[in-house]
Amino acid sequence: LTNDADSDSQEYELIVDLPTPDVVITTDPPNTDTLIEGTYIDLICTVTISSAIDIDIYLNVGIEWSRNGNAPLTNTSDYTISPISFISNQYISTLRIEELILSDNGATYSCSASLQPSLLFGFIRGSNGNSSITLTIEEEPLVCEDGDVRLVDGAIEQEGRPEVCFNGIWGSICRYSWNTIDSYVLCKTLGYDGPSPISYTYYSPFGSGDVPVVWNYVRCQGWEQDINDCSKTLYPSFSCYSTYYVVGVTCKESCVDNDVRLVGGDFNNEGTVEVCFGNLWGLISQDGWTEEDAKVICNQIGYKRGIAQPKYDSFYGKPKKTIHLRNVNCAGDENSFSECTKTRLSLYSGKLEQANTVVAGVDCIYDEPTEPPCIEN
Repeated sequence: LTNDADSDSQEYELIVDLPTPDVVITTDPPNTDTLIEGTYIDLICTVTISSAIDIDIYLNVGIEWSRNGNAPLTNTSDYTISPISFISNQYISTLRIEELILSDNGATYSCSASLQPSLLFGFIRGSNGNSSITLTIEEEPLVCEDGDVRLVDGAIEQEGRPEVCFNGIWGSICRYSWNTIDSYVLCKTLGYDGPSPISYTYYSPFGSGDVPVVWNYVRCQGWEQDINDCSKTLYPSFSCYSTYYVVGVTCKESCVDNDVRLVGGDFNNEGTVEVCFGNLWGLISQDGWTEEDAKVICNQIGYKRGIAQPKYDSFYGKPKKTIHLRNVNCAGDENSFSECTKTRLSLYSGKLEQANTVVAGVDCIYDEPTEPPCIEN
């Protein structure tokens, strides 16, 4: 402000301060309080500008990353910094730490944002904002043996999201190039030798899980006995577009419709009844289960003499398998269980009923005698 004593006029110097940007750092995977050595993490810096100024025209926004207050980070083998993207009134930059190491425990990563006018208006002053995050990293736990394979989060034991052990931790498999042949070999690895497994490669019903994606571009030929023998790309030499792109599998078994077997008993002549449909072993609801039904089961598996005793209330246990049948009605003289009337459930319905259904069992008494009781003299 200037004031001329000999004049009635006054001159003002107008200074406009740009709004201070709101800077927030989030992580992907989200809500990660403790990180594991050897994994990666994305730090996402979101810069929000609330202003009536048309920021597309008037503002230049710069974003820099630094570690422990040192010089700005650049793209290296350790760090990948994405180009700044613009969505609505937000500018976003992502810093990927390619492999977390123990020396990063307690390190502070900062994101600094600067706003400057895109034209040289002397009366407009820039502004700055920043945010920081401190990492907590633990030594990598060995929770599995490299090469181990499992299915998780399925309603039945033959299905789920495949996870493989990689560098001592469980990880999932990305969908790119995954097909039925890959699923077939994976199922063989787990002991399922049936034909035509079901593959899920997009928004699998078994979820994305909370483990890193460690395999991609798996390519099996079909002759392999173990999925580990197939060619593949290993983390971190790939990117998977989304964790929703992890694969899922329903494995099939080498049984045919109306095959029966007993499981869970102490002897071969007793156990929970399993019946096969659609190349999957499943269970029978005890609703309507009778001695006649039990007799036909014993006949079919080779125990044709003696007493067939039905067992109730999941007496020999209930495997995590679909409910195939209910309301079984046998006369008792059938040679095969296929001749009995029964209500067959779809795979979808059977999985829904699995949790709340008690299942049928059988004891084919006297066909394979047990040890006699001790008699004291």
